[in-house]
Amino acid sequence: MRRYLLLVFFALSVTHLCFAAAKYRKSGGAALNDLTATPGATLDVSLEELCTAGYTQGVRNVSTTTKKQVCAAYGVAPEHCNGKEYEIDHLISLELGGSNDVKNLWPEPYQPKPGAREKDRLENWLHKQVCDGTMSLSDAQQEIANDWYAAYLSMLQGASGTSNLLSAEMPSGAGAPLTPAPSAASGAESAAWDFAISPDYLVQLEAGKTIEPTFALNLGEHSGVHKLQDDCEMHAAAVPQSSVFGSPNAVVVEPPNVCKNTPSTVGGSGSDWGSLFDGFNGQTCQITGFPRVFTEHASGSSGASNPNHVFEIHPMTHLKCGGQELSFDSLLKVYSGMRAISPSTAADCIDQRQLFVRFDADSQQYVFREQNGRCGNFAIVEVQEVLASTIRSIGGGHSAIARVSADGQSITTLKIYTLAPSERDSWLSQLTASGAGATGGNRVLLHGLFTYDYFSIQKALHPVGGDWQKPLDWIPVRYPLAFVVFGQADSAPWGED
Repeated sequence: MRRYLLLVFFALSVTHLCFAAAKYRKSGGAALNDLTATPGATLDVSLEELCTAGYTQGVRNVSTTTKKQVCAAYGVAPEHCNGKEYEIDHLISLELGGSNDVKNLWPEPYQPKPGAREKDRLENWLHKQVCDGTMSLSDAQQEIANDWYAAYLSMLQGASGTSNLLSAEMPSGAGAPLTPAPSAASGAESAAWDFAISPDYLVQLEAGKTIEPTFALNLGEHSGVHKLQDDCEMHAAAVPQSSVFGSPNAVVVEPPNVCKNTPSTVGGSGSDWGSLFDGFNGQTCQITGFPRVFTEHASGSSGASNPNHVFEIHPMTHLKCGGQELSFDSLLKVYSGMRAISPSTAADCIDQRQLFVRFDADSQQYVFREQNGRCGNFAIVEVQEVLASTIRSIGGGHSAIARVSADGQSITTLKIYTLAPSERDSWLSQLTASGAGATGGNRVLLHGLFTYDYFSIQKALHPVGGDWQKPLDWIPVRYPLAFVVFGQADSAPWGED
């Protein structure tokens, strides 16, 4: 018995060493990979393949089991290995020839900055350098594998106005707080952006004059149905057919509340949602819904149904495909138990998030950088007052400016969108008819999701009566956030007091 117990103890000890032996290194305030556990690994791939759009989508393949193994190796607890605090990062990025081997994977934290988002910017820049022929692929791979933060600083120092940018990117306590716009764009700094939107997509949205435009999208893989406590939705990857949206160009379509309904509810055939969307895979469909732009899934792809993306049709309200026409309008509501980010995170997002834009001459796209503010997906806000003079009837619903609280303490201004024919859209319409913005003594708790507001972007770039501007230096997008309302929440996450 003693020998048996000793063997068990030895086995457990070895297992512990194998799965928690990796240690983060530090460079400045940035976390670096353990060189022994994560030295980096590459594929045998040509430059022509690497520099072809869409290459990474065909090679990305990291299972959930592998992700858990990588987190365990670095001692990251399972509850934190959820894609929100850490990105399971390819040390040598796929766009630089990196592989899905566990030796090339590590849990990279988003906070403190510089973190995973900043490394993503470096990856974009190195990829451009390699494809432009100004850096060899082997040099790029070596730099990012040995000390990505040193390579990141080299990228920033190649830009004009370096001092302002560096102080903005330094971790907390290392420099001035990030309040000014990023410095003038040139050289290496041209790649330091979070996402891009094509001029054609912005023009298309403006011409549509609706918050529920219709797009021709080729549907791909779909997820399973998410549980109610997650978001009760499902994801379907899609590719625009008539124009490029931006970068990354993938689109994810998200029908609402499918966990509480069956396909027959929306006019669909099939016994379950998976079977229904299996039939749409590979088909070009007409998809209608809110054109959300947000960066929560800009990196750290979780599979073929949820590729790296910033563009979503979320919520999707109509689908016409394969001889079927589905309407999800009646599903837009809130069920008790649906998730929401913490009140402190929601308040920080509204108060602190900043967005800057400039025109990138190389890619002929508008590129955007976000700064400050922790953000997430679904949230709950309490409406103190709707400014009656701002309520507008627009295609697909209404918009308004409201005074809201996201934490039960602070009150701030936020633009809200309601989609017809939802119950909350009827509520906002009635406020329009009455000419009053007060809530009538009733507690109004709106459950919805954050988005970057297209109309605020339009206002920054397309002055009334003028041409679309193409600023070469960063300019701010004022009031960049808006809130897409799904319905009335039954309680506030900060309590009833």
